[in-house]
Amino acid sequence: PERAFAETPKLKQLRLERNQICTLTSNPLNETKEFLELLDLSDNCFKAIPAQNFRGAQALTYLDMSNNELHDLPSLQFMTLPLLKEVRLNGNKIKNFSPLAFMNVPNLQHFYLRHNELNDLEPNRFQGFRKLELLDLTGNKITKLKSSTFKEVTSLKQLFLDENEIESVETLAFSSNPKLQMISMQENKIRTLYRNAFESCAQMMILLLGNNRLTSISKLF
Repeated sequence: PERAFAETPKLKQLRLERNQICTLTSNPLNETKEFLELLDLSDNCFKAIPAQNFRGAQALTYLDMSNNELHDLPSLQFMTLPLLKEVRLNGNKIKNFSPLAFMNVPNLQHFYLRHNELNDLEPNRFQGFRKLELLDLTGNKITKLKSSTFKEVTSLKQLFLDENEIESVETLAFSSNPKLQMISMQENKIRTLYRNAFESCAQMMILLLGNNRLTSISKLF
């Protein structure tokens, strides 16, 4: 109910995973927003992000809503979260999300979207993620990587694209990601790596392309 945590305003961690919570009232977490650092709502039955409940949480660093029944991320779902560094949305049914789903979330570093239903990564999908270092898109339905896919994610260091349906990687697909150190694209359907697909990735240390359909490799860097 409302004011459920009114007597514990300095609560820092709230773990509610593996329950049967499908909705929250308008703002039962309001009194916790100054100090709450970790919120775990994974393995419940949410069909929509209860955005109002953590919007403006000044100390929130870690948010987990994995294994719910989320289908999309509309605009302004994650808003004014100045310290948020990690978001986990694994194991949902997310097909797309608005480029404006995250507003005033300047410090996000780790974003997990494993095992959802994303199929087309449009340009500017990740706009605003200036400090993002790890992006995990394993187990979706992505079919191709264009040169503009990750244009805005200039601090990216680790990218996981395993278990998708990628057939080709275009020239300069990662030209805007000079800090990339690891790319994993195992268990896809890759037949073609276009020439200079990984140009500008001077810091690359690990490239995983196992279990694809490659027959030859040309100049990649």
